[in-house]
Amino acid sequence: MRYDISRDAICYGFFMRLLKRVIVVVLLGVILFMVRDDIRYVYQLILKYGDKPSALALSSYKAVIQQKPVAGVKSNLSGLTYSAEDRMLFAVINNPPELVWLTTEGQLVGRMPLQGIHDPESIAWSGGNQFQIGSEKDGAVYKTQVDIQRGTMQIISMVKLEGYDKAKNKGLEGTAWDAKNERLYVAKERKPIMIKEVEMSKNGITRALPSAITASVSDVSGLEYHAPTDSLLVLSDESKMILEVSSEWRVRDRLFLTAEWSGLRDDIPQPEGIAM
Repeated sequence: MRYDISRDAICYGFFMRLLKRVIVVVLLGVILFMVRDDIRYVYQLILKYGDKPSALALSSYKAVIQQKPVAGVKSNLSGLTYSAEDRMLFAVINNPPELVWLTTEGQLVGRMPLQGIHDPESIAWSGGNQFQIGSEKDGAVYKTQVDIQRGTMQIISMVKLEGYDKAKNKGLEGTAWDAKNERLYVAKERKPIMIKEVEMSKNGITRALPSAITASVSDVSGLEYHAPTDSLLVLSDESKMILEVSSEWRVRDRLFLTAEWSGLRDDIPQPEGIAM
């Protein structure tokens, strides 16, 4: 009988200790959930503290248009570039493959099919009526000539990126063009993240940029080259930020795409294109 009482007491004591630990864990979880935005904000401040002053001054940019649907486009809008020739924004739709052009206020102006380009995910204007269009399925970038008046597109050439074509929806996701040096920048989304520089004026010589550039993001969803400051802008959907990368391949500034930064009311849900 004494043995039974002792055993019951041990079981009861063990149960109570376990219950206390569970309660503590649950309370910690509730507290962390309640202050998660504050924790994220502090982390973002720590990241910003290490950034250097830059010519772009990304922190000075403020949201002007927010959460505006593009009438006529239901889904799959990806990539973004600005054509100084047409003074419009251009983007791609991956399924069915299409090219669309919009005003800078986000109003749809026109669209056309992209025959011969499978699963387009990125686009970069490269002067005149030419665009570099990235295909995730093919792991390649197509140089194209587009006539939006006639609604026609001609493929001029193609650059295949090693390691980008077997990524299973984690492949080619960003394209940028440096007109002065005739360089193409191409990003692989994740696992692993890769950004490659292709010297188009030197028979397509390719080199990978240092992985340290993207150490603070978990994916890459877009690229943009800014000629006046010789900067490469790297967009991350999952990390909700834009990195400004110098010509020495160092992160010198960043812009957060989350609520309370840059006048945003809410987090940008799925940023997949950037243009300047």
